Amino acid sequence: MTRTNADIDEILEEEVEDFRKRILIQDILDWEEDKLHKTRRQNKKDALDKQISEYLEDQ
Repeated sequence: MTRTNADIDEILEEEVEDFRKRILIQDILDWEEDKLHKTRRQNKKDALDKQISEYLEDQ
């Protein structure tokens, strides 16, 4: 399996018999995890940009 948690890998192996479905579910989970990570980073960047803008306006 790829990047996801070992517990998730174990659950998938126990619950999903079809190997192709297991890989598909794993790919979806990886994609969602990556998308969530990018969203968090973008929100942090947006907050930092706002703070910098406010600071510069106060100067």
